[in-house]
Amino acid sequence: MIAPEPFFEPRGTPFSILNRLASLTRQKVRVDLVTYPIGLDPGLQGVTIHRSCKIPGIHRVPIGFSFRKLLLDILLICKACRLLRQNRYDLIHTHEEAGLVGNWVAGRYGVRHLYDMHSNLLEQMRKSFLFRWGPLRWLGEKLQKGALINADGVITICPELQTYVKEVAPHVPSTLIENIFDAFAEKDTLTDAGELRTRLGIGENRVLLYTGTFEAYQGLDLAIHAAPLVAREVPDVCFILVGGTPSQVRQVRSAAEASGAGSHFIFTGTVDAEKIPAYIELAEVLLSPRQQGTNTPSKIYTYLRSGKPIVATDLETHTQVLTPEVSVLTEVNPRAFAAGILSLLKDRDRCREMGARARIFAAEKYDVSHYHESLGNLYRTVIRETVIRENHGKNEPAG
Repeated sequence: MIAPEPFFEPRGTPFSILNRLASLTRQKVRVDLVTYPIGLDPGLQGVTIHRSCKIPGIHRVPIGFSFRKLLLDILLICKACRLLRQNRYDLIHTHEEAGLVGNWVAGRYGVRHLYDMHSNLLEQMRKSFLFRWGPLRWLGEKLQKGALINADGVITICPELQTYVKEVAPHVPSTLIENIFDAFAEKDTLTDAGELRTRLGIGENRVLLYTGTFEAYQGLDLAIHAAPLVAREVPDVCFILVGGTPSQVRQVRSAAEASGAGSHFIFTGTVDAEKIPAYIELAEVLLSPRQQGTNTPSKIYTYLRSGKPIVATDLETHTQVLTPEVSVLTEVNPRAFAAGILSLLKDRDRCREMGARARIFAAEKYDVSHYHESLGNLYRTVIRETVIRENHGKNEPAG
């Protein structure tokens, strides 16, 4: 498995990779994971982590395209090729941009290639100033489409990506495996939530929770500007924002103080992934103010399973999963977002009923057993094709 990510760090794609690994090891698959020289070892049995060479001065990797990521990717592929020369594998499983060279690597070493498509890389490229140049955009599109057309199998994480793959590569086996499995979700959180409330010193205040990165597309400014409107009508409200680098936390905290609602915010910074369920248990309402992108945030599935009501923006990133029956979907402006929050805080019965519907919805539509089954079936399909191909080759007459 080739993962061009800091692994493990508590953010979107590394979470998804962690859950893929946890599911595979449950199914007795042994994995050599090749990843960056940055991150923690989650200690999964059956997974051996091989890290590429360190680059002096690079200690963290921002989300999105960057030159430091490009340098790390080159060393990552070199590390993967060394392993492929030394060992025999049934499958190469690539994530994100590693999929762009996955077919070349697989062909060179005679292994099947499964491309795990967590996002449309063209969207990420368009955000970089480099890809404003037409020829580079053309090259990026050609590489991504080539990765899909020539792969032996593709995993997508949301309906929008699955539609795109079916349009570009209808002949390739592809499976939509949404991020519904959470390796930490089985932890008992009731006691931890009580201790957390005491430690944070929030008393009986009503908690609104956001978990995730503090990147601009997550829309935290929407929550910040909605906060004064909410606090004016519900003074005992507390916004807890989990995540963010130290510099991002300082920036968002300054914005909260400037809004006049700084006293209603608690910033935890990045927390250990296994502690996040306790924060969710602590919350009365869960927030997802995202303003850009089309991929469904993986936290949405965790939010749904929690049985807590959700307030989210009425954009495709949310609406391809969420419905008005299980969440409050608002326009992308502070006044509308605040009104959505208040509609729940002022009606506890509605709050409980919507949370209960969300939990039932998650159990019926996003059964975790389907995640494991879909991943296992796709692995078997791709590997079976390898066996058929090898046997066919042995039975062909010489010449």
